[in-house]
Amino acid sequence: MKYEILLFDLLGVLLTDSRQAIQEFLGITGMSKMEFFQYFATSPTSVNFHSGKSSSQEFGESVIRELKLSMNTSDILETFRSWVGGLHDGTEIL
Repeated sequence: MKYEILLFDLLGVLLTDSRQAIQEFLGITGMSKMEFFQYFATSPTSVNFHSGKSSSQEFGESVIRELKLSMNTSDILETFRSWVGGLHDGTEIL
């Protein structure tokens, strides 16, 4: 597969976030918003996943283990995907 563009967005620039889904995750984990964003922006687990060094399965298993969650891997991956709300207005024309 040939790609025409590779685009990075940490939510808020081109993509919106689902604040409700993130709030629900914070309630499950007991993390603060700062801890949440710091973990998913800087943890080796997250960095490895976002740089293609680990699979989604490995990412999910590591998040569950590190955050001591009582979720299965498919649930954490679905939760992770739910954090993206959609595109900001005008993003498609870029």
